[in-house]
Amino acid sequence: MVLSFVQGFFLALPAVIVPSSLKVFLISRTLRDGWKSVWPATFTPLISDLPIALLVILILQQTPAWFFHVLQIAGGAFVIYLAWRLVPFLRAGGVTYRAASPEQTVRTMSQAVGINFLNPIPYIFVSSVIVPRTISGWNQSPGHAFGFLFGFYAALIGGMLLLILVFDQAGKLNPKINFTLLVISILALLILGAQQIWLGAGGILKILGIGYWMFERF
Repeated sequence: MVLSFVQGFFLALPAVIVPSSLKVFLISRTLRDGWKSVWPATFTPLISDLPIALLVILILQQTPAWFFHVLQIAGGAFVIYLAWRLVPFLRAGGVTYRAASPEQTVRTMSQAVGINFLNPIPYIFVSSVIVPRTISGWNQSPGHAFGFLFGFYAALIGGMLLLILVFDQAGKLNPKINFTLLVISILALLILGAQQIWLGAGGILKILGIGYWMFERF
C-alpha cells in the first residue's frame, strides 16, 4: 500500500508542475479575491474525475474520434470566456482583495469544475492512467487501489493549494505585483484557450482530411 501511495504521489507531480487551464484560472481568482474564496476549488479533480472515469468506461470509448476534438474547442472557448471576465479589473487600473462570500466561492468552484469537464486532458489521463492503475491495484488488494488514489490526489490537491497560497502572498506584497500577475494570468488563459481551440480544429480537419498540413507546423 505504501508503494502504491508513493507511485500515485509521484505520478501526480507533473500534473502539478505543468501549466494548465485549471491552475491558471485558480491563480487568477486568487489574485482577484484571495485564497479563502478559491481553496475549495482545489478539490475540483475529486469532483470531476469520478464522473469522468464513469463516462470513459461506460460511454466515451464508444464515441467517434471527433468528439474529443469538439470537447477541446468547447473547453478552449470556455477558458477564453473566463479570461475575458477578468479584463474589467485591468481597465479599473488594478485589483483589490474582496471578502469571500458563499456565493462567490460556489461560483469559483462551479467554473473550475466546468473547466475540467470541458478539457479533454482529464478524460485522456483518467482513461489511460488512473483507471487502469486503480483496477490493477484493486486486483492485488483494495488497499493498493486506495493507496494509489490517495497518493495521487494528495499530491495534486496539495500542490494546487500550495500554488494559490504562494500567489496569494505574492499579490499582497505589492499591488503592482498583483496587477502584473493578473495580466500574466489573463494572457496565459487566452493562450491556453486558443491552443485548445487550435488543436481541436486541427484534429477535426485531420479526420476530414482538409488542410491539416497548416496545423502540423505548430
